[in-house]
Amino acid sequence: MPKLTLYEQYIKRGISYVYNQRNHKTYLHILNAPYVDPTYKGEGCKLTGHLIADPKIETIKNIDFWVNKVKHDYCECYKGNTEMLKYAEVIS
Repeated sequence: MPKLTLYEQYIKRGISYVYNQRNHKTYLHILNAPYVDPTYKGEGCKLTGHLIADPKIETIKNIDFWVNKVKHDYCECYKGNTEMLKYAEVIS
């Protein structure tokens, strides 16, 4: 069986992984979660993604760390918001 790419490994765990070559940053996002929180009532909008400012590939390769961090941070951010927390259920 062929080895999964880094992108495929993130997808398998429930996280979308995008590297922006223009600004050299990596963005992680929960699969199927909205990019903007539709329940946010404040001024402007509230993004739901997770930015990894360190562009080194070695940092991004630590999949377990980043998957756990995204899930933890997302659940902390949306604590008590059942509409948004349902999206974190896909993360494994």
